[in-house]
Amino acid sequence: MRQNIYDYDYELRRARSKRIMTVTVTSVLVIAFLTLFFNLVMFPVVVKSDSMSSEVDRNSVVFVMPLDRNPSRGDIILVNRRDGVSLSWWQNALDSLVAFFTLQQYRPFAHSSKVTGNSCLRRVLALPGDSVYMKDFILYVKPAGQTHFLTEFELAKSPYQLTISAPKAGSTLLALSSSFEEFVLGPDQYFVLADNRESGSDSRVWGAVPESLVGGRAVLEAFPFNKFSLL
Repeated sequence: MRQNIYDYDYELRRARSKRIMTVTVTSVLVIAFLTLFFNLVMFPVVVKSDSMSSEVDRNSVVFVMPLDRNPSRGDIILVNRRDGVSLSWWQNALDSLVAFFTLQQYRPFAHSSKVTGNSCLRRVLALPGDSVYMKDFILYVKPAGQTHFLTEFELAKSPYQLTISAPKAGSTLLALSSSFEEFVLGPDQYFVLADNRESGSDSRVWGAVPESLVGGRAVLEAFPFNKFSLL
């Protein structure tokens, strides 16, 4: 009967057990570090639509800081799912790990068949207490406490481009959403819009976004590499 060398040599068995323990402990520590990093410091988001093009195109990878939830005008934020479903800490942690090991291609809990069940990137254009109205797809903002309206571009901290063209024949949605009357944002409410004003659903459809749905601020576009830059 063939015997394993580990059956006779205590030192070899001990060394093997030590290696197994080292690999196990290292794996647990790496997983714990990644979980904390993705939940507290920064996590990647793969963009699945053209709503924020041309600044952030489809299939781009953007990093979001989850603790930065007080955006300024012009910031791009992650708007959390709006279907009322709240994930537990372990579901968020598992989502982050699975996304990491699948190169951000799959998240078991984050995706939904409903539009409101998916998070998305949108640009913050008005803050709590601001007055806003839209004309021909351009947002006009009167900051809280001021007396004059300015365009979204005059108030944004950095320039950006919009995708706007004439509505297609028979498209009543675009015609209705290209303009709206003045209203005032309430406390803890943000008005967000897609840079692609033709196809991206945003505050024109859902209304103002409460602070509780702000999932963090997008700070870095990491892929494609030729567009690697801070946002």
